[in-house]
Amino acid sequence: MDYLGVQLTLDLTFTVNLQKPRQKLFAALNSIFGKVGPNSSPAIILSLIEAQCVPILLYASECIVWKKSLIESLENTLCQAYFKIFRTFDKSIAYQCMYFMGQLPLEFKIAQRKINFLSNLKKTSSQSMCSILKNDNELKELMMKYKLDNSNLHKQFVDIFKCKHSIIC
Repeated sequence: MDYLGVQLTLDLTFTVNLQKPRQKLFAALNSIFGKVGPNSSPAIILSLIEAQCVPILLYASECIVWKKSLIESLENTLCQAYFKIFRTFDKSIAYQCMYFMGQLPLEFKIAQRKINFLSNLKKTSSQSMCSILKNDNELKELMMKYKLDNSNLHKQFVDIFKCKHSIIC
């Protein structure tokens, strides 16, 4: 079933089908590579990908309970672009390129969006939203999982990314 652009699947738990966003991403990537060519500046291509393609994968990401396998599937999809741009098939090289080009993996982008979304919801004046969020520990769990405080989330995620993928500067 499609609901607000997200394809829901029949399962024992709430799950989503990421096939359509992946197809849309590849169509957008092919369009970019077709217009600017794969030999253009990596900075320009990645800027276009971040502006036009990543939002396709992150649509409604704040509302989805992400299984590790779903995130890995999306990461692999985005890595395909890095493989093509930097002419490699090594995922560690793709992550290093991602880091040095100033980009975060989708796992961290999703977590950052969820944290911002839930933090903003907590600030709402709606009584019904406040009562729903009072019993929801997802924000606390995310903050503990990544060992974050409330200051500069992006910088903290960059530091986690650097350590997780053993990137030496």
